[in-house]
Amino acid sequence: MKTLGERSATGMDSERGVYVISVRVMSTPLRDYIYANDVILGFNRQEINNLTQLKAAIRQADTNKPVQILIFRNQKKMQLTIPGNIIKPTTD
Repeated sequence: MKTLGERSATGMDSERGVYVISVRVMSTPLRDYIYANDVILGFNRQEINNLTQLKAAIRQADTNKPVQILIFRNQKKMQLTIPGNIIKPTTD
């Protein structure tokens, strides 16, 4: 999250995490877990403050197994368990 507007839209106390503008791959099961306006704060017990950290955490994780994601939604933190084989590492 980089701007005061994004922070204000989510109700966050500071500019941290990765703000989800939209779920681009709406035909995948990931849309059942991550929603637009969520802020990803943690991935597999790693703190996430920016997109670079999130991509690195995904690459390091065994995404064939369930992964834990800490998000901020509706002005509160929530822990989600994403089943294996739903999150795919990016190639960029």
